[in-house]
Amino acid sequence: KLSSQNRPLNMVEVMERLVERTKMQAEDSHRILVKARNGLAAVHVIREEWSEAVQHYREVLQSASEHAHQFKTDSLQRLHALHNLHELLSAGHSELPQAIGDTELQEQANQIKHRYLQQYSNKVADARKECDENSNQITQLEETRNMKSDWWLAALQAFQDDFVAEVRDELLSKYSRFEEHKCLLYHVTSKSQLKTMLQSRNKMLHRQRQSMMKGVQSLADVDPKEVLEAAIDCHLRPTEREPPQCKICAIHDLFEDFEKNLFFMTDQKHDRTTGVSQETADVKEKAQVKATARKGNWGQSEVERVLKYLQTRSLSKVSQDVYEDAQTHMKVLEGMKKEFKNYRIYWRCIFDLVSGLDEVNMATLRLRVRYPDEEISPKTKKIKKKKKEGDNLLDNQIEVPKYILEDHEVSQEELKFKSEKIVYENELRVKLGQLLYLQNLQKSNKSSTGGKNPEPCPICQSPLGEEWAVLLCGHCFCRHCINLITTNMVIGLKRGAVNCPMCRQPTMVRDISYVDTKAPSVQDEEDDVKVVGSLSSKTEEVVRVMLRIKADDPNAKVLVFSSWNEVLDVIADGLAQNGIPYRMLHKGKKFQLHLSSFRSRSEITALLLPITSGANGLNLTEAGHVFLVDPLLNPAAELQAVGRIHRMGQTKS
Repeated sequence: KLSSQNRPLNMVEVMERLVERTKMQAEDSHRILVKARNGLAAVHVIREEWSEAVQHYREVLQSASEHAHQFKTDSLQRLHALHNLHELLSAGHSELPQAIGDTELQEQANQIKHRYLQQYSNKVADARKECDENSNQITQLEETRNMKSDWWLAALQAFQDDFVAEVRDELLSKYSRFEEHKCLLYHVTSKSQLKTMLQSRNKMLHRQRQSMMKGVQSLADVDPKEVLEAAIDCHLRPTEREPPQCKICAIHDLFEDFEKNLFFMTDQKHDRTTGVSQETADVKEKAQVKATARKGNWGQSEVERVLKYLQTRSLSKVSQDVYEDAQTHMKVLEGMKKEFKNYRIYWRCIFDLVSGLDEVNMATLRLRVRYPDEEISPKTKKIKKKKKEGDNLLDNQIEVPKYILEDHEVSQEELKFKSEKIVYENELRVKLGQLLYLQNLQKSNKSSTGGKNPEPCPICQSPLGEEWAVLLCGHCFCRHCINLITTNMVIGLKRGAVNCPMCRQPTMVRDISYVDTKAPSVQDEEDDVKVVGSLSSKTEEVVRVMLRIKADDPNAKVLVFSSWNEVLDVIADGLAQNGIPYRMLHKGKKFQLHLSSFRSRSEITALLLPITSGANGLNLTEAGHVFLVDPLLNPAAELQAVGRIHRMGQTKS
């Protein structure tokens, strides 16, 4: 496998990827397990089985604490367990088991809320700082203007009406014949009209900029809790076809208007939609998101292009003050573009802060049964009826909140949670075992420890060394201790499984895995060849044998065949790390170049070929050795590969 740098991974990197992937899989299994336990606790609360509910919440917190050194438990899931456990214990139910630390549950929940929201608050503060810096830079630029009037009024005095036609033709050249009416200067034919257009557009731009800035600042000064309720009804969880617009979405419209005049943007509506995409479009419209697609590249607006064209043409016709003001104006426009992007980031950070507050509030809710006097209003009731083709799929079809159940749904949810709990408890146990095994294998890396695992045996505290046993739970023990355990089990007639001394998880004797990292005994002095790099066993052996051949005969040449180009890439990386020159034959322009260089240059030792194309028709009698890296299902292909050197003209034995 290749890394992000488009090179083969060495064995250390492969092991790191395996550990990281297994850790993520264990974290995913744990997340679903915690969800199932929280769900079961809610079911017991509905049935007023308070002790069982408390037990499930405690299991969540205990599991999060036990696995804290291996992976992180979702903070909102922990918040749910802490908040609801504190609520149950504070409700005054009799005979609920108490535990050390129950008095700190509320404080821990508040700390999680604070940390979760603080990350959004920090982003808001950073974004506000960037916006203030941009605005100050624009203010400083505007203060350096030489004239009180706009510079383009003086610049236009140097031209006649034919200049307007020239500018107009320049802009119309960017449009097709059918879209010329969209051009800003389509109806402009005189200098007076051009002046009026530039003045009105410039005033509109500054007015929209001020509205955007004031809107975002007013939104930032409001407590997020004050706009949360309106945001929920508007775009977070709308329950109406046309909900009232919240302040956040109203300010987003200000960005849309300002962007359309500051940059070159056009709107295109989607006419061709399938049923699903139409439904998606309706949901977006309901959430106050525009259904049209903005087309543009944040390039120069047409007003800016007119001003730049005017600045360039008037360079030799205006005074120095007018030209300097023109340059300042262009810098102000660039500053406004940067300011716009930062203000949009600022607005998005506020949007995320409000959404994060809603997530925190939602995380504390648990499943409940609809109250007897709680009626579902028509605008929130989910109505299922057969629709005629072409009808809107979302008419009167808004889902009931998912945490509200009917009486008959409680047993179904309980069965689902119990099934998930059983499945993902086993899944988590397996993944944790794999993770512990891989971590121990990672610690016994030959390049750093000589293949010896420095971790102590949990029983005798001796280093695991080069041989150890691994149980299904992933815990490792030295061979001496595991032999004692299995021997005592047989003597005591406890056949079948061994309970792990660490976690008490049973493992069948036949399922105990034994790891042996001892290097094979060196038979000859030739075997003591040092290979550089963390390579796989096969690649390391190929490189070692090639180093031996090169030590005996520096001019020897070797052919290396494989069925997969990826394997050849890995071998090529190992050869490069050990200083062995090579060439690779792939179909392409350099095929003949690499082939001729291998034949003519004595310092090139190896030629790497795919078995499908390199084993047929080539005369490579310059080589004296053939490596078949992987077994071939077709014996004829193997004979063809050997036949590249075993043919007429071969002088080497």
